[in-house]
Amino acid sequence: MSATPNARGDRLTARTGLLSVASGLSLGVSVVLLDLAPAGAGLVPAFIDMAGGLVLVTGLAVAQWRAAWTAMTSWRSHAAPATSGVLLGAANVLLVIALQHGDLAVVGVLISLYPLSTILLARLVDDEKPSILQWCGIAAALVASVLFGIG
Repeated sequence: MSATPNARGDRLTARTGLLSVASGLSLGVSVVLLDLAPAGAGLVPAFIDMAGGLVLVTGLAVAQWRAAWTAMTSWRSHAAPATSGVLLGAANVLLVIALQHGDLAVVGVLISLYPLSTILLARLVDDEKPSILQWCGIAAALVASVLFGIG
């Protein structure tokens, strides 16, 4: 749903496809593991998930420290990741609460719609127009969600 060709009009590459699959599998495994946490654990699973992600991202940043440091040139380049981190933390807390009080299958389907928020934000903030591929992905995701809700 969130795939777009780059500015030169290039098609998606195999590397992009592999990274997309790895990302989707990682999200799925994370959600399933959060669902396996005992209900009495409260929000500890969300904290552990965030801490694990922080360790992973910090490791990647250290491995690419020059590129990461030079990319951080303005206050906006610091504010955006900080805001994203706060929003991700809030999302993880809500995810754990949803998993503790709801069904994994329903929560999983709703979580799979997250690229839709990216597309909507790109439209609202940057005035990007969704591509045909994105519209097809949006339609497929929404139809699947409705069919899942019915069945």
